[in-house]
Amino acid sequence: MPQDKCGPVNVVTIKGTSVYIYHTPSVKDSKTYSSYTLVYTQAGKRKRKTAPTLEKAKSLAKMLAEQLSEGTGHLAALSPEEIADYTAAN
Repeated sequence: MPQDKCGPVNVVTIKGTSVYIYHTPSVKDSKTYSSYTLVYTQAGKRKRKTAPTLEKAKSLAKMLAEQLSEGTGHLAALSPEEIADYTAAN
């Protein structure tokens, strides 16, 4: 899917939390492979994940946006001990 413009192909926003999807083709042995990069902010840091198809990227972006908007996305940045402490306190 060739892109004439720079910028996200799609943006998934849930409750004010956005995950941006960019088309990021790569070339290996003179063959172009299509992939998609998801960009989001977690715990104040910019994070990136990749997906092989736009459909999988949209699905992953929706899941990430839901987790981040519900406040559970930060749990991935914690150690298992910190998660146990957090869940015990709530």
